[in-house]
Amino acid sequence: MKLPKPIQRGQSWRITVTYDKKRYSSTHDTKEECERWASFKILELRSGKAQIEKGIMPILLFKQLCEKYYSE
Repeated sequence: MKLPKPIQRGQSWRITVTYDKKRYSSTHDTKEECERWASFKILELRSGKAQIEKGIMPILLFKQLCEKYYSE
């Protein structure tokens, strides 16, 4: 996935990240801050960290769940 380019809006910079048909946007003071935010947001979305923090557990098949239970 390519990193989107920030757009200057007056004195601030705006960047929009699209992931799984949803848009996430943020406004910052500098272009570098926008790029840093976008890269962290993409990593967060790919890892599923945001869903786990909201309480949404990753989908496991029953077989995988049993294997995990027996291994622990």
